[in-house]
Amino acid sequence: MISAQASGSWLPTLQDQIHHFTIGQHTQGSGQTQTTSKNGQGHVQCSLHAQLPNSVLPKLFERLVALCGNIEFDYQQNLWEHEICYQPEAETPFGASRNEDAALRLRANVLSSDGEFVKLHDRKWTLCFNGAPEPPKPGDRKRVTQRVIYESGIEGDALRYVEMLGYKFNFELVRKGYIFTYNDLRITIFRAYALEARHKVTTAVPIDANNDSWIVQVTSPFVHTEGVPKVAQELHAFAEYMGGLIKLIVVDHTVLRNRIYYHQT
Repeated sequence: MISAQASGSWLPTLQDQIHHFTIGQHTQGSGQTQTTSKNGQGHVQCSLHAQLPNSVLPKLFERLVALCGNIEFDYQQNLWEHEICYQPEAETPFGASRNEDAALRLRANVLSSDGEFVKLHDRKWTLCFNGAPEPPKPGDRKRVTQRVIYESGIEGDALRYVEMLGYKFNFELVRKGYIFTYNDLRITIFRAYALEARHKVTTAVPIDANNDSWIVQVTSPFVHTEGVPKVAQELHAFAEYMGGLIKLIVVDHTVLRNRIYYHQT
């Protein structure tokens, strides 16, 4: 059985596909696919980013341990995340509707809560759709990267599930690094890696072998639209705590678009 539990509702461009698939599965009795929404949870996430030289990493650890109260931090990496990106199997012809094509992503931790390696099909996969970030608004002094994100926990063969939705493999990557939490904020410090063999995370190699810096990403919990000003203030307050070490900024919204760039043949 394949089961999906969703936080939020799917965007209209994906809703028809998933509705068609789930209705077809429900009529078959056993082996059905279920989508269950979590009522009351928002689906807007805000974030700030920074680039960190490797030489500054120990000082950042010191500040984060003091700020977050993580006295048990042992300098061991606790983030190992595998992400697989998919694109529609059928390419939409050139035209306005082509802009509605969007990527789906599967994301899972490679390690269990006990630090044990988890095999590909045993991982707890989450199906993700990242909306386009909001463009900047004139006069907004507390800017953050703001985007709608929809996530569904998948039980069963997640890779097959995405293929049954009409999507195919596009690319994948691994993030390795560290996670901290401060109040409701999630701080990740990571490097990105490409895989030399499909789906084999042990073949990960640095995407940029000549760059030893780290990416710092600070994200808010999911909120409704009316909760954005509050989490934006919290993100900027945290950015002030990091002053002198890193400068947390808003990433250009055009860089984070979820568009599909089909390969020309």
